[in-house]
Amino acid sequence: MFKVNSNDVWSVTNERHNASPLLGFLPLFSSMTTDINTFLSGSINLEFLVEFSNRHVRMAAVASHWEEAGLLTVEKLNSVDFVDQITNGLANETINLNRLGDFLYSADFSKFTDHDLAKEISVTIDALVDFIVFNNIINTSDFYHEVFTRKILECLRDSLGVTSSVTAETVYSVLTTPEKTVWIQEEETSLLEILALVCQNSHLVSLARDEKLDEFFHSVSSMLGSELEAHVKKYFWIRYEQEGEILTGKHFCNELAKMLRDGVDATNALNAVNERRLRAKEQFDSINSTVVLNSEAKHLLEVARKFVYWKLHLREVKVRFYCCADKLLDEAAKRLNLNRYQVRHLTVEELVGALGGTVKLDTVSLDKRMEYSVFHFSSGRITVYEGQEAREVFSVVKQESVVATDSISGVCAFPGLVDGVVKQVLDVSDGDNFLRGSILVA
Repeated sequence: MFKVNSNDVWSVTNERHNASPLLGFLPLFSSMTTDINTFLSGSINLEFLVEFSNRHVRMAAVASHWEEAGLLTVEKLNSVDFVDQITNGLANETINLNRLGDFLYSADFSKFTDHDLAKEISVTIDALVDFIVFNNIINTSDFYHEVFTRKILECLRDSLGVTSSVTAETVYSVLTTPEKTVWIQEEETSLLEILALVCQNSHLVSLARDEKLDEFFHSVSSMLGSELEAHVKKYFWIRYEQEGEILTGKHFCNELAKMLRDGVDATNALNAVNERRLRAKEQFDSINSTVVLNSEAKHLLEVARKFVYWKLHLREVKVRFYCCADKLLDEAAKRLNLNRYQVRHLTVEELVGALGGTVKLDTVSLDKRMEYSVFHFSSGRITVYEGQEAREVFSVVKQESVVATDSISGVCAFPGLVDGVVKQVLDVSDGDNFLRGSILVA
């Protein structure tokens, strides 16, 4: 039975919709309870509770333990060799994950034996773990407790002094903005470039504005098939998250049609993207050349800039991989006579064992697990609680009440003052209603 230290304060660190244990959480938290200690040479007792309730997920940790991991991580980040180990590891494992993802996306798993299918599932999970080992350090450095951010701001204030004309927050925001673009930014540019080609044909524009979408799709496929096919091949995963849909050319054509109906000017939009990136570079160069910083502040800002890029890129690398593994898990579900959500609520051992004939699945119990369950991760071990027992286990987690407030505090992505409606985005579909001018608080 789960035991809790009376001094431990459990808090929710994150929550998510439309997610299940198998790919997104089992490798992540299993690795975090073992590999972080190895990397940090510490003796931290990291453990996690993850609550699944009809595919809504809440993750919880002991705040003091998590902050201790943050302090140890930031201490290690003083070493250039340690930083290189993490960033090079991420780069190499990203390549490996993408290659495996390409195979998983194109493979015909119906021709695999049960044994080979089980083996491929083990390979898939192992590849995720190899990637997540380095992902963990990005998480422990700043997530939830903001230890790294607070350390940098402290160094900046000491380095800038009280007479500085620029604030530590502004320097932090500008000098940690990545120069390198991530895939989601590149998809935006790529689709606008296709839109620019569509706009050159008045017939295509007319079809889109008249909402003749099937005819528009066939005409675009006929005239711009290679461009559309290349876009789909590169960005089919863009709305997948941990579970979701694999996009086709029709989806992106509908996006093009919507932009035409909304009056988006492709040339102006592309110019705005380029101007935004140029402005960020100019701000970086200006601050970097005029602000005098000590060596510690410079080093930490360089590390933070790399980590900001990886925070953005880590998510999309994993999302693409989850999407590529979709057919693998669907084939396993078909072999075991399960639906796609049931198979995603199995542990790796259960799934591999079921395919190998050594584990007999109880679908009634599995449905109860989907309805409500709590996974406890500790020292590489996973314990699954279901029903009332699960609710009792998760009751140790402090439930924060939502209160009305006139202000919030934190670190802004970009400095300045704006007026707008604050929006909460927990799911991909929430983003569809995120209107221009709204403010995202994360």
